[in-house]
Amino acid sequence: MIPLKDYISKQESKFELYDWSRQIIEFFDEEEMNAIDCLEKYPFKLGYDYIYETLKSHDVEKLKRKIEEEFHDDIVDIYIENQEGKYGMLLVKFNNSHLGGFTSEKFKKFIRLVNFFGYNKNLSNDNYWILNPDTPEKCNEECKKLFNYRFFHVAPKCYEESILRNGLRIKEKSKEGYRKYPRRIQLKGSKPKDKSELIKFAKQLKENRKDDPKWKDAVIFMVDLRDSRFDIYRDHAYPKEEHCYFIYNNVHPSDIRKLYEI
Repeated sequence: MIPLKDYISKQESKFELYDWSRQIIEFFDEEEMNAIDCLEKYPFKLGYDYIYETLKSHDVEKLKRKIEEEFHDDIVDIYIENQEGKYGMLLVKFNNSHLGGFTSEKFKKFIRLVNFFGYNKNLSNDNYWILNPDTPEKCNEECKKLFNYRFFHVAPKCYEESILRNGLRIKEKSKEGYRKYPRRIQLKGSKPKDKSELIKFAKQLKENRKDDPKWKDAVIFMVDLRDSRFDIYRDHAYPKEEHCYFIYNNVHPSDIRKLYEI
């Protein structure tokens, strides 16, 4: 084991690590860099992936501290929601949402910092940056125990025919400015006896999207992943007790059936 900084310095002539090296030096001091270990045995062709795996281990508390350090004069509010272990959703509001503009050096630094920690960015209507981990908590055992890999998915009714014919298909990342989301399908964990709670959740989801004409009517589908056994991840946009998850896989139409219209 050698410090990650030393590993990178050996590779600094390699173009692939140039940006990583700059970002690490920018956001981590000497003491911290010497405390992050890297496996020396990894060849360079695997080193890049290994470094990525190392860096995304930084937790939401550390991201919060770094943002506070770098932008303390610009922060109006910053807090963590729905934290579970090292994972959680971080919300931060600046006195200027883009820190002086999309092309300002300060805003570019904020974007680099968030990307460095492996978080996704979304600017809310009330000008809070909502930051969610790109590699959140895996919940396979929890979902097997609680729901036996059976879930629910809520979608606008206008997509019903397509979903039943083609299945659930992950979408490409949004290209609208900095509103970028990883490809995923969102699921809700619920037991059959909790029908009223499920419908309540779906109605609230529909209400939150009332300005979108596609959501005038909605459908609840059951999604059975017992045979697929995909990796299931917690959606930190919701409290843990609401059992909201997502997957990075397409779902075959044979694993989907319509339950209710709302």
